[in-house]
Amino acid sequence: MNNGNGTGTLTLHDANGHALDSLVFAGSYQLANFAIENDGSGNTLIVDPPGSAGPVVSGVIVHDTATPASNTIVASAPNQTLSGLAASDTFVFNFAAIGHDTLANFHPATDTMQFSDTIFANALAALNATHDDGHGNMVIAIDAHDTITLAGVLKAQLHASDFHVV
Repeated sequence: MNNGNGTGTLTLHDANGHALDSLVFAGSYQLANFAIENDGSGNTLIVDPPGSAGPVVSGVIVHDTATPASNTIVASAPNQTLSGLAASDTFVFNFAAIGHDTLANFHPATDTMQFSDTIFANALAALNATHDDGHGNMVIAIDAHDTITLAGVLKAQLHASDFHVV
């Protein structure tokens, strides 16, 4: 983990031993300090919790060396949780019967959603189909049975430019 220059690299591997990603940390860290936790949604969290004694390290800088500039994530089945890890992600919905999909990390400043014109007539129609759920999330109601929840995003953060209809 220690790169010898004041940084350390944490490499994440899948169950088959293939490297998935590497994170470069500025500062001094010990592998034993990291805790692996389940986020309750089928994902894994890796955290470095502050110790019970001593100063809390602040100002951690994380550089993800494998983050692409843009990425397209296509909904392929109903009831999915979709995550984008690029600097700019496009989430694509080509069919209306999506069930209850969730976008786990939608960033209104850089990410967009693309819909088939069979779902929404235009971007304004998509924006008008949104509402806050009262729990810090925004929901897009496609119809009475199909929704997309944007976790941690409020309607006030979105604009028509966040939606593309093709």
